Amino acid sequence: MSDFASAGKAPEVEMAELVSQSHKPTLTGSVSDVVPGTGVSYVTVTIAGRGVKAKLDASRTTWTVTWPRSLSDGVYNVGLLARDNAGNVTTEVVTAGLTVDSVKPTVSITTSQVSPTGVQTLAGTVTDKLRSSGISSVLVMLNGETHTAAVDGNAWSVTVTPSLSTGLYSVITVALDNAGNAGSAVSVLRVSASGASSGVGSGLAGLLSTSARTLARAVDTVLARAPDAAEEVLPRLTTLRCVNDLALSLLGY
Repeated sequence: MSDFASAGKAPEVEMAELVSQSHKPTLTGSVSDVVPGTGVSYVTVTIAGRGVKAKLDASRTTWTVTWPRSLSDGVYNVGLLARDNAGNVTTEVVTAGLTVDSVKPTVSITTSQVSPTGVQTLAGTVTDKLRSSGISSVLVMLNGETHTAAVDGNAWSVTVTPSLSTGLYSVITVALDNAGNAGSAVSVLRVSASGASSGVGSGLAGLLSTSARTLARAVDTVLARAPDAAEEVLPRLTTLRCVNDLALSLLGY
């Protein structure tokens, strides 16, 4: 951040750095005049070469601006200018002060089979687009429990506790980024001590086009409406998950 003030007791202006999925984000910050001062006259915010006058609250110490034109996804420097009633001016540049990220992360589950004995670890991949806000967390819902996975670069992993008994289970994996975007994947996990193939047969493929896809649609609906509450909301899909697991069992998978 750079600071250039004119002669006299210029006001001070700051902003809270923002990561937003909105292309017309609302930025806010503080402004104050040095005591004794003449009071703040206005604050102007500049992004990508366009300046917009911010709205001041009744005390003229907090400013807010909702960007009037759509911004593309990316990282922006934010210029601030505050002027007091005596004509003193302060300018600030908040480097990378705004990140606009509207693209949901991509998550996958690479583990398709684990043993019913020993440590049961699920793993997968997660990616977010270049210059995005970054991955916040990866949540894994399995057997009615929601687990927070460890993320290392583009890989995630989680140890399942308590251990799962032999059978097949639906797995919901959700990736959240720091802008609040959420991506999901639905898969089937085989818990078996045998070396039987975990590939998807024609019967299972047909099933995934019905109950599992219904489950996937339900996940996407939940995430679209309340991505910040994913850890609390996902367990409410237990009924759909149980229907899916029951169908798997009846088909002999």
